[in-house]
Amino acid sequence: MKENELTYELICAAVNGDREALDQILIYYDDYINTLATVKAEDAQGNEYQYVDGDLKTRIQMKLVDAIPKWRGLRNVDDRFI
Repeated sequence: MKENELTYELICAAVNGDREALDQILIYYDDYINTLATVKAEDAQGNEYQYVDGDLKTRIQMKLVDAIPKWRGLRNVDDRFI
């Protein structure tokens, strides 16, 4: 498996509570989450700049973490997928 590859097996492992798999999914989406968490601001001299809002990034990551166990059709129950 290539580094930072989002596979079906990785997703299934995350849905089933594998913390390492969950971390790999967060790494996979890190650039996208950074883009979503980038905000524009203006300093006292009127210069505009952009930065990644750490609090916003954490909230987005937590939404993803909360959503993963709810993904349907991936949870392995008694060797069956529901």
